[in-house]
Amino acid sequence: MKYKFKPIIIKDKELQELFDQVKEFFLSDYDDEKTFLDELLNECMGHFYKVYNEKNEFIGCIFLNDWQGYYHSCEFNAFAKRGYSKYTIPAGKEFLKNIFEQYKLTKVKTTVDIENKAAIYALKKTGFKEEALLKQEIKRQNRLIDRYIYSIFSSDIL
Repeated sequence: MKYKFKPIIIKDKELQELFDQVKEFFLSDYDDEKTFLDELLNECMGHFYKVYNEKNEFIGCIFLNDWQGYYHSCEFNAFAKRGYSKYTIPAGKEFLKNIFEQYKLTKVKTTVDIENKAAIYALKKTGFKEEALLKQEIKRQNRLIDRYIYSIFSSDIL
């Protein structure tokens, strides 16, 4: 195993630094940072992981939420720390293989803004395939944003 995936606690310096980098994308959807973090943790049902590379450097976090059908599927979300995006694809593949085996899932899905070309590229390289387009799915900074749903099945990765 090349990467480590550690369950986390929100009051964590490394995690706070990462959220400081990505919160601009989310805070417009929430009243304040605490509301965002509280909702994020509640949705994840304890499936929130810090990711470290082979040098034991913190490189980002992954969380799972929206567990469906007695855990037939769930939603996958990830944030990479600035300067560590080269680890996104191999760490994502390893993490997905682990959770498919551990939880006996058949499907993992995620949503992504249609304008987020870097995330779409990483999802495709990890093995996700476009499943649907959600028109005007979210409102951010007074703009309606379309989002794609991408999915991967256990048969694609195991």
